[in-house]
Amino acid sequence: MIRSPRVRPLSGLAAGLLLVAGCGPGAGPTTAGDPFQDGRPADIGTADLVFTRPTVSDASEFTVAGTAGFTDYNNNTGAANSLQNTMVLSTVQPSPFFFDRVDGRIVLKRDGDLMDSVEVTSTDPLQVVWKIRPEAVWSDATPVSCKDFHLQWLAATSQLTRTGEDGAQARIWDTSPTGYEHISKHTCADSGKTVITDFSTPFADYRSLYAFMVPAHILERAAGIADITRLTDADPVAMTAAAEFFNTGWIGINPATGLSAGLTGSSPRPPTKPCWSATTPGGRPRVARPGSSSG
Repeated sequence: MIRSPRVRPLSGLAAGLLLVAGCGPGAGPTTAGDPFQDGRPADIGTADLVFTRPTVSDASEFTVAGTAGFTDYNNNTGAANSLQNTMVLSTVQPSPFFFDRVDGRIVLKRDGDLMDSVEVTSTDPLQVVWKIRPEAVWSDATPVSCKDFHLQWLAATSQLTRTGEDGAQARIWDTSPTGYEHISKHTCADSGKTVITDFSTPFADYRSLYAFMVPAHILERAAGIADITRLTDADPVAMTAAAEFFNTGWIGINPATGLSAGLTGSSPRPPTKPCWSATTPGGRPRVARPGSSSG
């Protein structure tokens, strides 16, 4: 979801520049819940602080200087994961929870503009129900849905492997299983706006899951997958096609695939300007124009 943090001026020269349009409203969060929940990570199901964005006029553009240029829209892969990508994608991609600064402290908050609720419905065995806001959409107007959550889980838990150049077996998905391997069942409901996760073992840090989601419908289209939620290791050809796009299909900047996420049909209204742009290392600036988004 688009977030508009307060930006402090940065001094000095930089190898890469990030130009971010003010696609989302900016200032002052609204909070609710237990202010100390981030200090008790073992307390599964405690109340969450909630962040909602106020409605403000277009914040125009601001420039952030970094030590390296943006390289990959999918920062969840081991090859791509980097700070310079995080600087861009934290303002573009949806995450159920993210960190915010409150009274000098860094606290974890639920994104109230993306999620209606995240509720622990059972602790033994652990079950967490994630309800996505009906208005949450990708910038091509496709709803943010359970498919996007499912893709994160599938990429982390598929056990399909291939032989590397060193002769060793490695998973075909270049991403970490941390946390997701505890989820034994992943269910979609309510036309894709509810995600039900059943855990085989308790995982206190469930709020860390599904960060920086990528649009599953883009992968489905590119890899020829009819429904990502029905894909299993029993179909290695389709699974490999999906993994290959996940690993390399989002490298660089492509306006057609590098979407942002936001709200539609209610306040805050989607802006009409491009949501973000970036320079490629050593190259000319390339602008991603994902259409209307907010958030």
